[in-house]
Amino acid sequence: MRRERSIDSLLSKNVPVDKKFFGPSLSPSAVVSSPTNKSSPFSMMTLLDDVYSDNKVELKHNPFRLDTILKKHSNTTPPRHPSLPLRKASENNPESRRRNEAVGKFWNAKGLQKAKLGEWENAVGFWEMALEARIQAFGENHIDVANTLNNIGIALGRLERFEEAIKHLTLVKEIREEHYGTHHLEIAATLHNIANVFQQMKDYDGALKYFTATKEMQENLLSNYHMPVVRTVCAIGHLHYEHGNFEDALEAYEQARKSFEQTCIREGNFEYDNLLLDIADAKHSMAASR
Repeated sequence: MRRERSIDSLLSKNVPVDKKFFGPSLSPSAVVSSPTNKSSPFSMMTLLDDVYSDNKVELKHNPFRLDTILKKHSNTTPPRHPSLPLRKASENNPESRRRNEAVGKFWNAKGLQKAKLGEWENAVGFWEMALEARIQAFGENHIDVANTLNNIGIALGRLERFEEAIKHLTLVKEIREEHYGTHHLEIAATLHNIANVFQQMKDYDGALKYFTATKEMQENLLSNYHMPVVRTVCAIGHLHYEHGNFEDALEAYEQARKSFEQTCIREGNFEYDNLLLDIADAKHSMAASR
């Protein structure tokens, strides 16, 4: 039986950042660049988009028009929702549910637009409104709710509101586990996002723990040669490099290079070429530090 929770109550609590939430005990997804100074695309956070083409959402027999929202918020600066009321899905009102679903898609798309411009504060505001609409449409345990919380968590990390980011991503993990179980690529992706937040916090041990848990889960679900695994290995290399552990960084980069070559990806591929630059950087830094 599905466990009930209040998103409001969890996000309002002063929950400490507890690294035991997602350790290696868990052993056997528009992009935002990782917090590390290295710019290759291996350690990337994924913002979750909807199938959305423009500002119109077509619903059969729907009297609700999104243009009214556009006019009301033409300055594109959304009102903030410091607390979201607990609401259940509109099971007995299909029209209300469809309306809230359309509103959620609209605000999520507006948030993605702001995120692509680097306007993270505005993006958070739009996603908070998307979250409220989706809770009203689907209830608190829906995947769309988790995806919106994921986007908010990533944005909060970019705003250096790290504890809030961890709370949101913790909730993402809990909802996804209810749908997918504890051993799934979506859970691994969530662990990777949490690792990125710890890296932004300059918490080397925390980030390494979560990246390692991500890698172990991916390896058991895929193989060493799948790109999600390779990117996580490179993220670990970037983490080591950022903290001056150049030998460990080189080891991770070389492991990633071998995986690339096993899949016949060589020069001319953007990610592979960046990896070769990372290997050269690590070798140069090792020599300079001796």
